[in-house]
Amino acid sequence: MDFKPEEIKEQINKILSSTDFKASRQLTTLFKYVTEKTIDGHAEEIKAYTIAVEAFNRETSINTQLDPFVRVLASRLRRTLEHYYLSEGKNDPIRIEIPKGTYVPVFRKQTEKDIDDETVSTTAGMDRVEESYANKKSVNPIHTAVLKKPKKFFTATIIITLIVGLVLALWFLLFKKVNSFHSTLSKPTIIVLPFRNLTGNSEWDLLVHSMGEDLSISFSRFDDLSVFSYYSARNIYEQGGDTFGEIKKFGVDYSVTGSVRKINDTMHVNVELIDVKTNEQLWANSYEKKISAANIFNIEQEIVKGIIGEIGGDYGVISRNLTASSLENHQTDLGVYEAIALFRAYGYAPSAELFQRALHSLQKAVTTDSSNALVWAMLGNLYFDSYSLTLSSIDNAFKKGVDCINKAVQLDPQNQFVLSIEGFMYQLMGERDKALKVLEKSVTLNPNNAFLVGVSGWNIALLGEFERGLELMAKGTKLNPYYPSYFHLAYYLNNFRKGEYKEALGEAEKFKLPNLFWSPMLKAAALAKLGRIEEAKKYYKQIVELRPDFPQRAHFYIKCYVYPEDLVQKILAGLRIAGLELEN
Repeated sequence: MDFKPEEIKEQINKILSSTDFKASRQLTTLFKYVTEKTIDGHAEEIKAYTIAVEAFNRETSINTQLDPFVRVLASRLRRTLEHYYLSEGKNDPIRIEIPKGTYVPVFRKQTEKDIDDETVSTTAGMDRVEESYANKKSVNPIHTAVLKKPKKFFTATIIITLIVGLVLALWFLLFKKVNSFHSTLSKPTIIVLPFRNLTGNSEWDLLVHSMGEDLSISFSRFDDLSVFSYYSARNIYEQGGDTFGEIKKFGVDYSVTGSVRKINDTMHVNVELIDVKTNEQLWANSYEKKISAANIFNIEQEIVKGIIGEIGGDYGVISRNLTASSLENHQTDLGVYEAIALFRAYGYAPSAELFQRALHSLQKAVTTDSSNALVWAMLGNLYFDSYSLTLSSIDNAFKKGVDCINKAVQLDPQNQFVLSIEGFMYQLMGERDKALKVLEKSVTLNPNNAFLVGVSGWNIALLGEFERGLELMAKGTKLNPYYPSYFHLAYYLNNFRKGEYKEALGEAEKFKLPNLFWSPMLKAAALAKLGRIEEAKKYYKQIVELRPDFPQRAHFYIKCYVYPEDLVQKILAGLRIAGLELEN
């Protein structure tokens, strides 16, 4: 180390007092942690895990290979330091950097060459918005080169003009092409704009921007969303003017924004989700929380989790909005995202008609975008449903489903949805331990994805781990109460296995999927156990009408979803009372 500790600490404090760091609690926390550890001679202790646990009080069970929180924040810290040394810190004597591939900072003397190199690399590496604003504030390296070498001025000018002209022409052509396919191939893009600080206290800017950063990071964990950089969003917002007009230029689909007020000891947060293209407010909510100096950031985290649970995920507001739009579109040549939306519509209310539409669109989607793990997993899920529910007759449906899931896992082994369907695959194979392991891994990938946490819990319950499964379902439905009615199967089975047949019948009444034989089957078994035989027989007849081969395949159909054999036999016993005659 070429500097005295007190000199480095002085530089650290100067950086922490800069505009960008004062507005970000998370960046401040990370920067202080890694620099203090290094100064104290404990650089070897700086790892993603120790940062998460010691600096941010994450649970000790965190898996930093699966949770990208530290990596994302470190990347943002590097960019913020670069921006600092381009602006407020360009004349500072000490330069602090965090090289890529490590979280350990280095301290060295800053030179004029650093600023020149930083200008070039930052201009080239920033995303579109950051680039436009950085160029306004930094030295143009081309102009510098021209001034230093006047003899080459005209040659350089001609070359630059030709290059710029060519780039603009290519950009124009590509931009038209990209925009023409945006609605069919791209994931929807969401931007989190800074919340308005209406407290009258500028110190609350810290919490406002912390909330924005947390929301952006949390949204980035959803595989079906593209997230616009919060750093870029701040730049656009702070320029003033027509913010929505600016973000429309970049193809943003949805924006999250809101306001923060403080009245006495209560924090009031209003949030709204806007469809940027139509300016329609799709969702809004208000949060009121009692606060103190000790709990304010915990409250902020709680609010962020609530917002994410409502908006993100397979049945969050964005997904429901896109699904509704896709259901209105009866074309046969659907794009990738429309195919995803149709699958979700089918998943919420399975029917033969929606099955066929989703199957057709997903079969096209895997040819259009063959590297998309999500559409492969969804197609595999449909093949498994054909196998277990026979909504459609497909030759070798199970094998086709397995091939799709293996392809999806190969493409993206850390995709939460892919893992949830892989778990279902093992469940159908009867490999319970593998299924449970994969489903638990799926939950850890994004605990804020309310629907997939609930689905994994549902499958875990069906595998016989009712306590754990229902716990996860409760967590998922608390974050987003908009869930499909087949969730009630897990509650039904839990009641039925304990002999609580009245409660089980109540859950069967909530299983509102009249197109599936499971709906009358659950009622018939519970009614039979309650001694209401005539009613049970009525529902048994409905089972056979919907699934004529049920008497021959009853055990198979039930076993596909109910793993514990004793529970399968208990349901079959009820169905026998209702009229089922099992063939040997």
